[in-house]
Amino acid sequence: MRSQIVVGLLGKMLIAFALFMVVPLCYAVFQREAAGLAFLNSMVATGLFGLALFYGGQTAGHVGTREGFLIVAGTWVFTSAFGALPYYFSGWVPTYLDAVFETVSGLTTTGA
Repeated sequence: MRSQIVVGLLGKMLIAFALFMVVPLCYAVFQREAAGLAFLNSMVATGLFGLALFYGGQTAGHVGTREGFLIVAGTWVFTSAFGALPYYFSGWVPTYLDAVFETVSGLTTTGA
């Protein structure tokens, strides 16, 4: 298995996830909510970790079945872990584990 490709592509996914956090950040700033700082901190943390993975790996090459499974599983784990940061930083949930639960519920739409 080529783990450098997995690391690089997971970094790309996290960078994209950080960029998507711009939307709620802009909305929070527009509405003058205190959660804007939580989104900004989460976006920076996610982006920096994604950049570290991106530059630590490589994105060119053949992605086989094993790599594909690991990329999908890693994407779910990382987006759940980093998606919980705005909940936790803003104080809307009491613990980080509750924030992860809410994030997984939202990302997988099991709460719908």
